[in-house]
Amino acid sequence: MVEQVPSTSSRSARLVLPPTGSLAEGLKAAFADIVAHAQDCARAAAADPVTAVHRYRKALRRARALIRLARSFLGTQAHGKLSNELRSLHRITSAQRDRDVVLSTLESLDLAARVPALTENLRNATAPADTMSPESVVEILRQGATRLDPLPDTFAAALPDRVTWRDLARAIRKSYQRARRKMQEAHTSGHDDGIHEWRKRTKELNYQTELLTSVEDSGTGRERHRQFANLAEKLGKIIDLMVLEEFVRERATADERERVLKAIKRTKKKRLKRTFKSGARIVEEKPKVFARQMIEATRSVYNKTRGVGDASPTSSRAKAAEEQTRAIHEPDTAAHEPDTTAHEPDTTAHEPDTTAHEPDTAAHEPDTTAHEPDTTAHEPDTTVETMSQAEVAGATPRRAVEV
Repeated sequence: MVEQVPSTSSRSARLVLPPTGSLAEGLKAAFADIVAHAQDCARAAAADPVTAVHRYRKALRRARALIRLARSFLGTQAHGKLSNELRSLHRITSAQRDRDVVLSTLESLDLAARVPALTENLRNATAPADTMSPESVVEILRQGATRLDPLPDTFAAALPDRVTWRDLARAIRKSYQRARRKMQEAHTSGHDDGIHEWRKRTKELNYQTELLTSVEDSGTGRERHRQFANLAEKLGKIIDLMVLEEFVRERATADERERVLKAIKRTKKKRLKRTFKSGARIVEEKPKVFARQMIEATRSVYNKTRGVGDASPTSSRAKAAEEQTRAIHEPDTAAHEPDTTAHEPDTTAHEPDTTAHEPDTAAHEPDTTAHEPDTTAHEPDTTVETMSQAEVAGATPRRAVEV
């Protein structure tokens, strides 16, 4: 289900595209608002440090998703500067991350009571020696809030004055293509790191569709956002199993190791089968079809709110709306441009996903997509088609079914 986000701030905890002013102004406002929400959470840390950290980190993650969506508008230098600073701020709060997810996952398998030695070992092994005191958390977040101050101005200065719906359609299409491609790669390889990559791209797309559907009353776009949120949650549970598996291999006794690994393998196989099956359904649309649906639903409400839809056919506002409508349907000549920011490392992989107070267990490996060009523009749209009907129906990666 879509994540419920209680807020310590009067600002929205979600990415919201204000339906006022130009599209570029809306994106600037969306970024400024989510950064301000992160600062509000940081400044409320004295009352409840644990909750403040969770909400602060989620706000930073949303800000990074917006930066990635806008990277072709921002340019390589500005995108890199913003992304690096947000990543650094997120990483600082990562000292405590594994114990809760490892133990809760073990308990979810109904094994904790049956392997007491391992359970105690995990508690001791994952208890951080340098656990931050509440005072330290408050100070770290205070410094983080200060470091966030210049970022909205940096974003606003780098973003062009004119961003079209076609630009936004191209950007969301690329995000969808990345998530789609990572699903296919994960299905083909069955490797854990492939699942990590798929999940990261899915969460990114989830936050980006959250932005686009924030001005939509209801309908297809909002439903697609819910689907990506649900898919990201399912992938998170699979990755929790992967982290537990790593700890068990390193720390369990021979007898307990075999018992727990069998349970993990069995559960992971079932979850992967269901998740690949639902994932294939969610991304069965062609990227251009998906982008058109998302953008047209958003644009319609956005322009209606601004009064563009009521303008006369000869008015400049009506002409601008018609021009942007044509732009969405025109061939995308920029589709073959390389993704020049793909060489920037994405170290969010080392950070927990604190959604609903659960760490992001994809935290243990780098984002390998950061070192490769974005070739989605050059690829045939075969993500779903290359999976046979039997594979889509069963949707279990090859390695995941090995016994």
